[in-house]
Formats: sequence, structure tokens, C-alpha cells
Amino acid sequence: MITETTTPAEKERQSLFSASTARISKVWPVAADIRLQRDHQEAYNRLELTQDALNDTWLACQAKTADSKQFRAALSDWENERFKAAALLAKGVR
Repeated sequence: MITETTTPAEKERQSLFSASTARISKVWPVAADIRLQRDHQEAYNRLELTQDALNDTWLACQAKTADSKQFRAALSDWENERFKAAALLAKGVR
């Protein structure tokens, strides 16, 4: 949530994340996480790892132990993994 005390760097991270989720939402099917975990455990695990890395990097940025470049890299990894998973689900292969 953006507040009056939100730093410019935090606003930028939130904006980048919002743009990323908007792009993903165009290809991410309903119940994708459940289907991915059920049918493609390895892909699900990779997605979870990139989610954890993004969360850790975001927190590190807030603590000023990571920078914008690191955040953008973690966000890109997470987004790319989401797109790979969506493509895998679109194939309908189990």
C-alpha cells in the first residue's frame, strides 16, 4: 500500500510489481497455482523459489541491503517463471 510516508524507491517497486502482475494476469489462467502444483510439481517449485527470492529482495531493498537493479532482476526472474508456467499449462500436458 502506498502511503504519504512511502519512499520514492518503494513507490517505484510497487509500480514495477503492479505492471508485472498486469502483464501476467493476461495469460495466467484461473486456478493456475493449484493446477501447476498438481500436474507440474517441478515448475511449481521453481515458481515458489522465484517468489521467495522476490520477497526476500523486496525486504532487502526496504532494509537498504539491496538496490533497484537487484529488485528488477528478481522481479524479472519471477515474471519469466510465471510466463513459462502459464505456457506449460496452456499446452495441457500433465
